[in-house]
Amino acid sequence: MFKIERIEGKLEITTPYSSSFVTAIKKLGGKWNKDKKVWVVDEEFENKVNDLIIRIYNYDITGTEKVITVQYNAKDFYDGDDIVIGNRIAVYRPSRDQEVRLKDTIIIENDFPARGGSAQYPTVFEYNAEYDVILRTDLYERYYNKLTDEEKEKVEIIKKESDRDTLLREKEQLEKRLEEINKLLEEK
Repeated sequence: MFKIERIEGKLEITTPYSSSFVTAIKKLGGKWNKDKKVWVVDEEFENKVNDLIIRIYNYDITGTEKVITVQYNAKDFYDGDDIVIGNRIAVYRPSRDQEVRLKDTIIIENDFPARGGSAQYPTVFEYNAEYDVILRTDLYERYYNKLTDEEKEKVEIIKKESDRDTLLREKEQLEKRLEEINKLLEEK
């Protein structure tokens, strides 16, 4: 669950646990409030916090990011361990003998091997073997724009979110925020 509340010039942030998020939020002066189980940071860092949540969790808490659906061959974005597209992990294997995990990605054609790598260094493919696995991933436009021209040639855009869809999603987020504001005003 993701939540950001503004209280007296501070942001109280609720996210699932991630060591990457902990490290990054501390760099913004974030402090853990163990009673409320939230991270607290100055309100001036709201945009940076939103960027962190998108980068680490691939979740747009603002509702303003455009989504692009792309299709590609997994081996074209294999980094030796995971499938990484636009600086975000789309497919990974938590341990050698577990199935791969997909993040906002579906398998269109073929499949990954049942196991890969070693106990200490799991990989999505077996060592020295790469398969033609066709994937479809939802990327925020900011990640798509980070692809090199060579990488863009290896992906096919299936769907680009319209401005209308983006605005509707943003409207929904703003309505939720308005509810929070009204609730806070009623309390005072």
